[in-house]
Amino acid sequence: MPRLEPWDRWLVGAWALLAALGIVAVASASLDVAAVRYGHPYAIVLRWLGFWLVALGALALGAYVPPERWRALAPVLFLVTLLGCVLVHAPGIGRTANGAARWLSIAGMSVQPAEFALAASVLFFARVLERGEQARLGPLVVGALLLCGALLAQPDYGDAALVLLLAFAMAFAAGVAARKLLVVAFIGLLVLAALAVVAPYRLARLGSFLNPWADRFGAGYQLAQSLLAFGSGGLWGAGLGEGVQKLFYLPEVFTDFIAAVIGEEMGLVGMGLLIGAYFVLAMRACAVALREEHAFRRLVVVGAVVVLGTSALVNLGVAMGLLPTKGMPLPFVSYGGSALVADAWLLGLIFGVQRRQRRNRPREAPA
Repeated sequence: MPRLEPWDRWLVGAWALLAALGIVAVASASLDVAAVRYGHPYAIVLRWLGFWLVALGALALGAYVPPERWRALAPVLFLVTLLGCVLVHAPGIGRTANGAARWLSIAGMSVQPAEFALAASVLFFARVLERGEQARLGPLVVGALLLCGALLAQPDYGDAALVLLLAFAMAFAAGVAARKLLVVAFIGLLVLAALAVVAPYRLARLGSFLNPWADRFGAGYQLAQSLLAFGSGGLWGAGLGEGVQKLFYLPEVFTDFIAAVIGEEMGLVGMGLLIGAYFVLAMRACAVALREEHAFRRLVVVGAVVVLGTSALVNLGVAMGLLPTKGMPLPFVSYGGSALVADAWLLGLIFGVQRRQRRNRPREAPA
């Protein structure tokens, strides 16, 4: 086994800060909900800590297993996770909540296969595109469309759009001809626009995004409450545990809208730390991709950055009223076991590439 380089300190530091912010925010936001729902105020945060133990294992798996092993497993992992996205509709296995069939019930636990399908797509797309301009785009297009179809049937419009963005970004990074990319992007945008228009609830979300106060107790309720949380936080915040929106005013407060809790209780300073940590993580990961010479490894890092970065941007944009409402988890921060484990696996893949890169060491002068 070749000697591995040390872990990138900036990547580790950014990830550790996100983990700390997430654990503290989920603990603060979930106490009252857990007390009412489960009869114990620490039920949710203790489960969250359990998810973190599994996530640490996933990160270690991604970091220590050689990238070439992941390359060999990529088609199998993609097909298994794609099948999982289809089985959410199967009676007795799939579970539906809020009108969406996105979960599998396995051994008494709920698993969201879409999160793992996104991570598996990174490996599969990297394997398909590693030949650059000579890459055959057929498997990429077919795989992306099959996964998008499975996600839209749940329905999960946001993750379907993320799959198309991921395929486009990785193809661009691989050096695929621009004319091919533009045609595919144009078709993808038309399809997504048509799906957004034909679904009434998506139009309602668009309207609430443009003016949440017009229907603040209806379609715009979540966004209005989130904006109130940010507005009341000020520079330093109300203090840990002192937030008001978590007291059953803001739904999904420790999941999709966890950023509102951070903004209310930790203020602008806390949000600055949160956004800064994502920025450092993305920049250090991009640096790993830029100095990587092996095509497959480079594309894996690019894909991981696209998934993690886009999820963070969309979640924060929704919470701040900059994007239409979409339930996309905030990586390493918002509550959700499947998303946390899948994101940790992606970060582990980045570490796996980074730790196998040789550093440029100056030659010692002859004695």
